[in-house]
Amino acid sequence: MIFDSNIIAHIEPGEERKGYVEKVRTDGKLDIRLEATSYVKYDLAEEKILGLLREKGGTYASVTSLPPDLINAELGMSKRTFKQAIGKLYKYKRIKLQQGFD
Repeated sequence: MIFDSNIIAHIEPGEERKGYVEKVRTDGKLDIRLEATSYVKYDLAEEKILGLLREKGGTYASVTSLPPDLINAELGMSKRTFKQAIGKLYKYKRIKLQQGFD
């Protein structure tokens, strides 16, 4: 079962997606997430962001001005995950943040 709160992208009936087991219930049913948990989620998010930057020629819109639905549509992640991955990329000097791209 995938709860609405764990759906981070539009899903069509019958569509196959990679998922992650969040919890095994006592009745044997599984709670599934579409986003990896903990550090794995951020590592995957970083790679997606770097790939998008390569596609866009190295620049992308302001982190704060992007609406959550656009981040979700383009990268398949929540805005929170996006911002945390951007922060980690910046911290380790894998990207630069500049003003004036809004």
